[in-house]
Amino acid sequence: MPLPTALLVNRNRGVVDAVQGVFDTIDHLRLEVCPEGEQARRAATRPEVILVLAHIEATGGEAGITQLLWAIAATRRACPTLVLSDRYAEHQAAGLLRAGAADYLELPADRAKLAQLADAHT
Repeated sequence: MPLPTALLVNRNRGVVDAVQGVFDTIDHLRLEVCPEGEQARRAATRPEVILVLAHIEATGGEAGITQLLWAIAATRRACPTLVLSDRYAEHQAAGLLRAGAADYLELPADRAKLAQLADAHT
């Protein structure tokens, strides 16, 4: 059986490196990076993916995140999604949380908080 996986949807190398550094400290979960929305929607439906961290710009904005949330919901299994954004937008955060996102974080995210959230959702 594959190791439980967190899927990071992002193409920014700096963010990928920072998030990888957090996940290097979590031994029960591996990190997989997916650079774009359509590929992420397919990857997020795999049973070993138990957490998704989605950069809003890499998924096609709010509509792309919503499509990702719908794809995950269609699997009828728990797979929390943490939305990462370059800037906090209250209306966007509220809409995505109503659509099913587990949390909405502004980048750069606090590494300790990100580790805590990842651990809490797995």
